[in-house]
Amino acid sequence: MIKTNPLSVLRIKKVADEIRKSYSIPLDTFFPIYDYINELCDNNVLNIQILEDDDEAFSDGKIAFYNAQENFIYIKDSVDAELNENNYRSNFTLAHELFHYMQVQVLNFKFEEVEKTEAFMDPEWQANEFAAQLLIPEEYVNLSPEEIVERFHVSIEAALTRKLKKQNRSKK
Repeated sequence: MIKTNPLSVLRIKKVADEIRKSYSIPLDTFFPIYDYINELCDNNVLNIQILEDDDEAFSDGKIAFYNAQENFIYIKDSVDAELNENNYRSNFTLAHELFHYMQVQVLNFKFEEVEKTEAFMDPEWQANEFAAQLLIPEEYVNLSPEEIVERFHVSIEAALTRKLKKQNRSKK
């Protein structure tokens, strides 16, 4: 297991909101994650490469990953095809990988191998939380799952998970 710098849900929300604001995307509109990543690539800030689904880079079962040494997001060809077919699951995948890029290149996080860590120091939890906050702003989680899917171009699973997490947090 890997541990990194701690981040709260509130801080992750702030980062997501700042990105939306800097890209002039209102909170009530879907975030064009693929366009945003491509703009970063056009500005030579980040690179993205589409690989065949059977590429050995995906032998561990991942469908996408960020390589910090090369500053590349690698995605499976099928993920790219899903994007082109408006299969919204891929938007979450790309937002997740964008946060891994940010952890390294923007936030300068340090990483350490540990046996156990708290969720707020788990880079995977942080990336999932960021993707959820970026794609489905907190202010709109109370919409129906179908409305969330339609408005924010996310999968029904992402919409339901986001609603459930908000519900669980409000109980605390």
